[in-house]
Amino acid sequence: MGQNGPKDQCFRLLQPERAVSGVIFASPHSGRDYPESMLEATNLSARQIRSSEDAFVDRLLAAAPNLGAPLLLARVPRAYVDFNRAADELDPALIEGLRGVAMNARVRAGLGVVPRVVSGARAIYHGKLSLAEADQRIARFWRPWHQAVDGLMTQAQVDHGRAVLVDVHSMPSEALDAGPARPDIVLGDRFGASCAPD
Repeated sequence: MGQNGPKDQCFRLLQPERAVSGVIFASPHSGRDYPESMLEATNLSARQIRSSEDAFVDRLLAAAPNLGAPLLLARVPRAYVDFNRAADELDPALIEGLRGVAMNARVRAGLGVVPRVVSGARAIYHGKLSLAEADQRIARFWRPWHQAVDGLMTQAQVDHGRAVLVDVHSMPSEALDAGPARPDIVLGDRFGASCAPD
């Protein structure tokens, strides 16, 4: 991951010359800078380990800064640390020494903040990781990502009176059973929980 600072290793932030609205684009799952230590500890082939990426979403969004919107792109892969999970979504089936933690369906499925599996429920690691390793990933990568998002949202609110984060993902074709007329784009707001209706 190079010799740059933690933020440089975590993400790329592409700013427009002038932000024209309070909209911010982010691709939290298109990172593909796999640490060598992870590749040495995995059960998976190079292709398999990349199966949880939102491949090419970063390229799909590349024009956003030219159109007046900030663009935040993950460099760290989702299989290493998932920016779309809470910092406390830790999986005791993966992380040594965790006991008595509340688990939701994502964590039980192996998709916590430090994932145990990639798509197809394929195990990433030969064994367990230490709690210190999980904490280090959260401190070094997860926290800077969220600080960047918070900073962008705060600035958009100050400059434009509102902030809208467009968090972009790709979906495998089998995830949407819509017959032959599959939509190109699906907009979601977590059933009204993540943004105001307007």
